[in-house]
Amino acid sequence: MVDNNAYITIGDPYVTNKDIIPDRFRGKKFTVIRKPENAGNGMFAKITYKSEPYVASAEKYLESQPFDKRKNGFGSRDAMKRGEFTNYIRTEQYRESIKAENEILNKGRDLEAEKAVLAKYAAIEAAKPKKFLYDIGRSKVTQFDPKQPKDYNFVIGRKEKRETGPYSLSSQTIGLGAEKWKYSSSEHAPTSMVKKFFDASHLEVSGV
Repeated sequence: MVDNNAYITIGDPYVTNKDIIPDRFRGKKFTVIRKPENAGNGMFAKITYKSEPYVASAEKYLESQPFDKRKNGFGSRDAMKRGEFTNYIRTEQYRESIKAENEILNKGRDLEAEKAVLAKYAAIEAAKPKKFLYDIGRSKVTQFDPKQPKDYNFVIGRKEKRETGPYSLSSQTIGLGAEKWKYSSSEHAPTSMVKKFFDASHLEVSGV
């Protein structure tokens, strides 16, 4: 107990109960020192429009492959365009040309006739006995063929036709109908000089 209810905090520093705001939250936050040599480069500088020249993303073949340094192949001095379709613009141009060609082709198509052919083929295929490919090389084997480079259990012969449905393979399309033409050597082809190595018809024996 304190006599006469006297204060015991006389001389102590005053401490308030309110939250003290830190100094970093007070005053001016951002300052920009404007100097003549930094005019136009500061964060708060006035933005001015500057035009930029058009730069084509595609490769300029006249610069990368000058015309006078190109090799003449097949009578043409066309540049090597290996990276042509790595460019977005050239790829989109090619896509547009393909879409235009498809639109022209679709105008002449008879969809009903195509559906009828597909339905007819589906009916024919459904009537055929099923052939399972997992039997090849196991229960389905072919005779030994000495002309094969390796020993195969199953060799597809040239006379056997691959079932591709209503579609045709590129290997079947290329050279289609060439079997009706007979091969003949070219009229102006160069003659082989090897055949004349053992030709003695031009030699003459004179009497002594």
